[in-house]
Amino acid sequence: MIVNDSNQRRRVVLVLFCVCFALEAALGPNIAVAGGRIDFMLIFAGCVALSFGGTYGVLCSFGAGLLFDLMTSGPVGAMAFLLTLSSFFLGAEDRDRLADDTAGACRLFFVSTAAVELAYQLCLALTSQQGSLVDVVFLRWLPSTVLDCVVFLPFVFLLSRIGSSGPQLGKKKSGRTRKGSYRIKGL
Repeated sequence: MIVNDSNQRRRVVLVLFCVCFALEAALGPNIAVAGGRIDFMLIFAGCVALSFGGTYGVLCSFGAGLLFDLMTSGPVGAMAFLLTLSSFFLGAEDRDRLADDTAGACRLFFVSTAAVELAYQLCLALTSQQGSLVDVVFLRWLPSTVLDCVVFLPFVFLLSRIGSSGPQLGKKKSGRTRKGSYRIKGL
């Protein structure tokens, strides 16, 4: 009998959101390396988009971006827009990329993080909240991108171990098929 746990996605996202929100509120403003700060809501959005994708990932990312905008002094809606766009492209295939291709998912996240951080820092510069272009690129964008990518790795490790929750027909825990059973591809 195949049991499909439809609430697993909600539980994983809720726990991930609570962890990222607590870290964003407690550590985000207090940890700065060379002017760059960790954006835990960006990490949450990337994890959800790469794990679940589709509309669910985009909606979660919009909410996380809006919450980030309300917690900071930046323009409201800027990070929500950027995270929504990023999640749309990261989760376009609507599959669990973290479990299927962890290295490829990390590369996509790193490129996406660099683009989102650069766009957000330029948005802050255009609204006169940042200094010169050197300040934006070398003292804000580059350290923030590196910090986000480094902090993303433990989340990837944990989420890739959870893996996809699709049915495993005919498999034992060791991954081999049982004697005399059929293995059905595509499920």
